[in-house]
Amino acid sequence: MKTEKHVMVVGAGIVGSMIAVQLLDLGWQVTLLDAGFAGQATRASGGMLAPTSEAHSLPVSWREKAQLSLQLWKTWLERFERMGLDVGYISSLAHAATHLQEAEQFKSNLQSAGQWTEDNPEHPHGMAFYSEEGSLDPVQVLRALHALVPVTQAEVKRLWEDGHTIKADTSSGELQADGAVLACGAWSNRFGIPVQSRQGQALLLEGEHVDHATYKGRGYMVPRQGATYVGATEIDTWDTTPTHGARSTLLAYVQQHKPDLQEVRVLDHKVGLRPLLPEPMIAPHPSLQNVLVATGHHRNGILLAPVTAQRVMQLFMQESPPSYGVTVH
Repeated sequence: MKTEKHVMVVGAGIVGSMIAVQLLDLGWQVTLLDAGFAGQATRASGGMLAPTSEAHSLPVSWREKAQLSLQLWKTWLERFERMGLDVGYISSLAHAATHLQEAEQFKSNLQSAGQWTEDNPEHPHGMAFYSEEGSLDPVQVLRALHALVPVTQAEVKRLWEDGHTIKADTSSGELQADGAVLACGAWSNRFGIPVQSRQGQALLLEGEHVDHATYKGRGYMVPRQGATYVGATEIDTWDTTPTHGARSTLLAYVQQHKPDLQEVRVLDHKVGLRPLLPEPMIAPHPSLQNVLVATGHHRNGILLAPVTAQRVMQLFMQESPPSYGVTVH
């Protein structure tokens, strides 16, 4: 796919948008398309960058790539800073123990990238602290990326090949390009990719109630520019409707771990559809020529976006083997 000059990127979440910016950096013409469906995973995400402390949530084959992606994030953060854009990055992240047995488990799993501390009165059983990890605001990141590449609001209903051209039937009419990237998360299954949807719900509360992203028990809290993100539920469904049950569960979590907060005001109730495959897929489409696929990141799309964009660039420039990740037959 080395000779393409115009590429359609389907999906303007963090993965698709970062890919689109890097294609523009190569001097290519890019059309970034977004259907605007409710449930986009990026906009509901906690925004954690935690390749070491959350390694258990990553396929083994992706753990080294996740570490690389954290390093690549530093370059992106520097770029946003030069643009004068704040993406809500907060360094450091912690996993607090809820009882002594869990504390011992955390200590035994603690890697050289983290430290154990017992000097926080809110976490009497101690916590694993990772100074090199952190969190950011995914919505602010999208705004920064979209300042670099415009988004065309259009739903892609069908993709097909016409000779060496890729054509798309969209809600705004027919488009064509030399190549395309499918980065539309769970909706990639509309184009022959067997990705599943795993819904997550989260709350945004008034006031910052933690200094840095903190996992504890079955949830986590993340500071977010004057507010606090609390997450997250998980269920296999395509439903994007916020539920009373999820809200009650998340508020109960806050009351359990922040008992001094008698009343909290909910600013937003977020619902996102995480794209699930056995492991992320960054590979040629199984049947469409000149179409690449980048999806299946589940709960790690924010963390893995830079290394995914890098890999897509390598595929376009034919700098490495044809694919890694799952193979779709």
